[in-house]
Amino acid sequence: IPKLYARTFKPAEFLSGRIRRLAPAALVTIVGVLSIGPYTLFAWQTEELGISALMSVLGMANLWFSTSVGYFFPDADNHMLLHFWSLSVEMQFYLLIPLFFLTLIYAGIPQKYLAVTMGAAFIIATLCSFWISTTYPQGAFFYTSARLYEFAAGGALAAFVLRAGRIKGMPANLATTLGVCILIAAFEFTPLAHTGPLASFPIIVGTLLILLSEPTKGTGYKLLTHKIALRIGACSYSLYLIHQPILVWLRQFNGSIGAVGTMGALVVAYLL
Repeated sequence: IPKLYARTFKPAEFLSGRIRRLAPAALVTIVGVLSIGPYTLFAWQTEELGISALMSVLGMANLWFSTSVGYFFPDADNHMLLHFWSLSVEMQFYLLIPLFFLTLIYAGIPQKYLAVTMGAAFIIATLCSFWISTTYPQGAFFYTSARLYEFAAGGALAAFVLRAGRIKGMPANLATTLGVCILIAAFEFTPLAHTGPLASFPIIVGTLLILLSEPTKGTGYKLLTHKIALRIGACSYSLYLIHQPILVWLRQFNGSIGAVGTMGALVVAYLL
């Protein structure tokens, strides 16, 4: 944001930085899955794997899966690159956000009103997502347009923090703990199937409370700064990339793996 208003922002530099950060590990995962997949999967799975790999490389996996599989459908367990839908949404967002911010700059929106502008964008994007969820529920999960409100919430917070700073002291400690509690409750009680913005709001609120704060103590602070949490955070992108292939392979050989098997797979992914 400061670069935008200093007129030093370069879209190409912004995009190349995101690609350098995300693409290498993602490509290694895709190549690894393509190398092993033909020897461990059924023929129909191998054919689907090739198409989903191509769409993942092109950053369009979300569009492909929106027409070929439901994320929470039973057959979703057989798609090794299904999770790349969210990476495609992220890359599509990175293509859109420079255009959005440059439009704001050239429209003359001052930085002091940026948080309000992003708040308005959040409201509009939320209404759009509600409309998509009622007209095409499958698209409400996979489409970038149905996920923009999540990015807009983060953008509004970033603009607010740049202008007003993060909260500190006891309010920060309480906000962090509350945010952690909300996230745990959302994980436990939110329906598994995505149902639009209402399903995501608890997660958004909990995350924003944590990001808004600079805690120094409290339960939430201790949980987030524990060495196990820090280690998981440090390798979270790698865990994201390989967890789905591992789960598919386990189900391929053992059928339903249950909660214990899923946790075991996550431990294996962490060790890898």
